[in-house]
Amino acid sequence: MIGAVHAFWRNRSGSISIEYGLIAVLISISIIGVSQLIALDLSSIFGDVQGGLANR
Repeated sequence: MIGAVHAFWRNRSGSISIEYGLIAVLISISIIGVSQLIALDLSSIFGDVQGGLANR
C-alpha cells in the first residue's frame, strides 16, 4: 500500500500536462487581449480617415 502511494506521488505526467494547459490558457488570454487593443486602435484610425474624407 505504501509503495503504491509513493509511486502515485512520484508520477508527474499528469502535473506536466496541467502545466502545459495553464501555459496555453495564459497565451490564449494574452492573444485575445492584444487583439482587442489592436481592434480599438484600428477602429480609431479608420474613424479618423472617414472623418477626414467627409470633410473634403
